[in-house]
Amino acid sequence: MEYIEQDVEAFNLVMQAYKMPKDTEEQKAERERAIQRALLEAYSVPYAVADTAFSMFDIVDFVAEFGNKNAITDAGVAAIQLYAAIEAAVLNVRINLEGIKDIDLVSDVDMHCKRFLIEAAHRKEEILLKCHPGEMLLHP
Repeated sequence: MEYIEQDVEAFNLVMQAYKMPKDTEEQKAERERAIQRALLEAYSVPYAVADTAFSMFDIVDFVAEFGNKNAITDAGVAAIQLYAAIEAAVLNVRINLEGIKDIDLVSDVDMHCKRFLIEAAHRKEEILLKCHPGEMLLHP
């Protein structure tokens, strides 16, 4: 719920910045600075969601390894949901990166997003193999 509230606040900041006047050069410059600040805030929320979701793979992996074997598929479902959460968060990060002018920041964050997706796919598959040993259920 906290992330949802933060995302709404960040989205509102972006919308407010885009609505700022742009009649004079000074207004245009202030509007652009406000947009850049708002987009930085807007990408950071889903980025934090992806990071938090990724960290939860450790818990799910532990459950798959040591949890009740009668509920092993719950760990598999959780792994799939974590991967989906990361994919969705990365989509939202990238849409906000499109408007950010700091090329180095954009490149760095995009590289981290790619790492999230690659490593999350791997973690998901590891957990799914524990749920159904000997068979690759999904492809990363």
